[in-house]
Amino acid sequence: MGIESMSQNKEQTAVHYPGENYEFSLSLAENCSDNALDVIREKKFIRERLLDIKNHDEKTFLHSLEVGNMTAFLINRLGDKLSKEEREILISSALLHDYGKTSIDPEILNKKEELTPEELTEIEKHPTETFYALREWNIEVAKVSVAHHEHQDHTYPRKEFTDDVMRERTPSKEVDKLSRILAIVDSFQAMLDPTRPSSIRSPKTIDETIDELNKKFILKEDKETIFLLEKYYYEKLDNEEKKNSKEQIH
Repeated sequence: MGIESMSQNKEQTAVHYPGENYEFSLSLAENCSDNALDVIREKKFIRERLLDIKNHDEKTFLHSLEVGNMTAFLINRLGDKLSKEEREILISSALLHDYGKTSIDPEILNKKEELTPEELTEIEKHPTETFYALREWNIEVAKVSVAHHEHQDHTYPRKEFTDDVMRERTPSKEVDKLSRILAIVDSFQAMLDPTRPSSIRSPKTIDETIDELNKKFILKEDKETIFLLEKYYYEKLDNEEKKNSKEQIH
């Protein structure tokens, strides 16, 4: 089976919830795969946090939804390699991993020039902010979400701004498999995203993205995740081309 289908008439599938504006409901329907949308509809906490993100910064919101779509695809393909609990933790973490960015000025988030050291420090706080925002709702989701940048510098270092949180997460020096999956998906989406705000870091090609991820993530299960994301990319591209062809015919 290919990527979870997007419904043709999104206005009919946009479920409206009390206290949530219709634009938000429609945006979810337009940008989410069926599997990711099912999770969002089921969990009120996730919907509310996603609405917070959308109201704060649209690009972060769309990034979060696409990371959720990719993760739902992976969960489907990995099958029994993940337990039911792991699947629920992973998809929730994928959708909410950047919630901490709601504490950062949108002008910093969308700055096109190189960030100042002070602005970079602000950006680097967001995994920790995510952790503290999510831990009372689901500590396991918070633990996975906080680690989504640990892969930097070609390993999984404990960044200074997350050291205390890491001690709360696990005594192990290894980053658990769910955090690695999330880190790979987050990087994959960000590197390919044409809406990336930085004028000094242009989006990469799919080949450049795969090459960079393979250098950073060296475990066997990492390679499987990267391989499946490449399949996601080409299946989505193929679906978009088919959709465009049908629209041109009509």
